[in-house]
Amino acid sequence: MRRLVYWILCATALVSLLVPGVAAAQKLAGKEVVLGWIDPFSGWAAEWGQTNEVTVNIALQEINGGGGVGGVPLRFIKYDSASKPDDAIKAARRLIEQDQVLAIMGPFLSTSAKMAFPVANRAGVVMISGTAAAKGIAAENRPWTFRNVVTSERMVGSTLDVFLKRNPNVKKVVLVYDNKDVVSKTQATQDFPPLLKERKIEIDTTLTFVTGDVDFSAQVTKVKFANPDAIVLSAVQYEGANFVKEVRRQGLKQPVVMGIGSSAWGFIRQGGEAVEGVVMPAYFWLGNPDPRAQAFIKNFRERKQHDPPHYTASVYDTVYILKKVIEESGVTNRPEQKQEDRKKIRDHLAKLKNFPGITGKTSIRPDGDADKEIYVVQVTKGEFLRIE
Repeated sequence: MRRLVYWILCATALVSLLVPGVAAAQKLAGKEVVLGWIDPFSGWAAEWGQTNEVTVNIALQEINGGGGVGGVPLRFIKYDSASKPDDAIKAARRLIEQDQVLAIMGPFLSTSAKMAFPVANRAGVVMISGTAAAKGIAAENRPWTFRNVVTSERMVGSTLDVFLKRNPNVKKVVLVYDNKDVVSKTQATQDFPPLLKERKIEIDTTLTFVTGDVDFSAQVTKVKFANPDAIVLSAVQYEGANFVKEVRRQGLKQPVVMGIGSSAWGFIRQGGEAVEGVVMPAYFWLGNPDPRAQAFIKNFRERKQHDPPHYTASVYDTVYILKKVIEESGVTNRPEQKQEDRKKIRDHLAKLKNFPGITGKTSIRPDGDADKEIYVVQVTKGEFLRIE
């Protein structure tokens, strides 16, 4: 009997040496690993939150089907920000104070992240958004907030370079933006002007509208009068698509380049043929040959009958980044060690290097933002195709 026990112990030790994941899995206590999640499941951005829910469910099915996080099932407690910053603050407080989660994913919108990040930072709980791209949000709330996304100014710079390479005769543009959406406004007032100036492009006229507008005829008439070489548009998907439709309806042929915020299926669905040729940045490339990326695309299509928007891939990677960090940082998942576990997650996440996600290799910079590949896409025959 003693000999049998001896050989069992030896075999267990050997498996632990050969399969590091097994040893890591045995360190987590409890029946499940519980994380928080804030997204807009209602309100004007509801489609994004509902699409992200499909993505998170795909990741959860894969992770829990493969043994969970460190051998323990993963569960998200989700709250609806209702597309409102105040509701995102309430959700963050509830997840931290009532639900006692290890970390929080979200919020989706930069407007919400700008308000909720300080709550998490003061409480000492990691909050990581896979989508909020407005400049400086994480840097202002160190060391507990992070973003698995390249910020808007870096995305815009790369996109302008590709766009101008394809349109070398552009010297004068009209800049149009959504004055209500934080990312769109930030891009238009802080990112595009200096980047265009560096490239010796003149902004002839600046025009605005607000999220929810449906009639853009007056603005486009002014664009027509200015007769620019190109149109620079900073807007979210539906307003962006409707603006471009009005541009084409009034007979303008100028090329259009956009900032982050519209490279989603809804932009093509809403804009139809009118948005053909529009250039913009994206977090993800549907033509990525990585088998994991193609498996995700296939799985998403089966559930939603359309291509996954680029931001969903970033959310998918964020779930897996949290899994990796929890498993590798020595988290115990014991209630009495909650704050120590949170610190371990924070410290390990801050040192993340070359995480192999479906959006490419991801590292975290000292300011809490991601360093990863930037994709520039163009609407071509009803699809977003990568261009260089």
